[in-house]
Amino acid sequence: MNKVSTLFNKLFLTHNNKSQETNIVELDQPRGGGVGDLLPLFKVRDQFGKKIISERIPGEISKLIFLSDTCALCFEVLQMLANQPSVHNYLVLKGDEDTYSNVSHKDFHYKFPIIRSTKVVDLFGIKRVPTILTLDSARIIERVDEVADIENLFSYLEN
Repeated sequence: MNKVSTLFNKLFLTHNNKSQETNIVELDQPRGGGVGDLLPLFKVRDQFGKKIISERIPGEISKLIFLSDTCALCFEVLQMLANQPSVHNYLVLKGDEDTYSNVSHKDFHYKFPIIRSTKVVDLFGIKRVPTILTLDSARIIERVDEVADIENLFSYLEN
């Protein structure tokens, strides 16, 4: 019986203590879409059905790219990303697809993850698109770049 309770304590109580310490530190850090903000919490699926959890993004993804289906420059950004050999560290976020729009983009043709969620986009407070957020390894936003022209895109996408 003692072995079982020790194993239970190691598996569950130790894990809870670690998560409580992390939460205390994170409470001091604002969440949002500004420089110095901690990444907002969200769980969504990309166009391939893969679950993306904001707490696991660092390490895998260093750039969040906010786009829209109704923006010509956003379409150019998508095409540029599609033609790059390696886009594994990018996550594209768009609002929900407008069912009444004549614009129909097939997100599953792109090899990088695309999230469609107006709710998640709103968590970041993004007002203009395209916008690129650069994350550090602690899920803190280092830079926010609003792309005004396609010529500057490469400099914003560099790590």
